[in-house]
Amino acid sequence: MAQELIGLKLNQKKIVTIENGIDVGAFDRNIQSSDFKKSLGIGERDTVILTVGRLSPEKGHITIIEAASEILTRIPRKISFCG
Repeated sequence: MAQELIGLKLNQKKIVTIENGIDVGAFDRNIQSSDFKKSLGIGERDTVILTVGRLSPEKGHITIIEAASEILTRIPRKISFCG
């Protein structure tokens, strides 16, 4: 992301990268997505739209909810929120 901002001619001295505060490697279970979906009762061919984050206004979940209502009128999908 920082390189993209620098490419837009933004001042490099004003760009700070804040690394993820969670060790995502701790969640690497080497599980197949089809097995994971099955464990949640989701069909192997189902498409899932997922958003993960603190459920607070600044995270913009309302935008996803509004978009989801539009998507679901056109294509049936399963949408999950995890906070």
